[in-house]
Amino acid sequence: DLEFQTTGDKSNFQGRYVLRHAWRGDYGQCAAAGDYANTLISRWDNEASTLSQLTGWELDDITARMEDEGLSAASLGIEEPPKRKWWQNIWSRED
Repeated sequence: DLEFQTTGDKSNFQGRYVLRHAWRGDYGQCAAAGDYANTLISRWDNEASTLSQLTGWELDDITARMEDEGLSAASLGIEEPPKRKWWQNIWSRED
């Protein structure tokens, strides 16, 4: 848990919190949860692709290991991953 405290110091402060474990609730309960699940799948695809490019490891081996670790659409209870836009397939970019 994070807890912030007010101080007398008036200088600017910036903090960063990185969430490393995906939420494992019911992704079908609302549209926002479904959107979050789709974002996770896209992020995991991007991470696998980046790891493959940086290390030269086979992408299929990386995704198989990720599935074993529960980092897949099936682990989220999603039947099919979301469709990628045509330009994402060409350049493998998320934005």
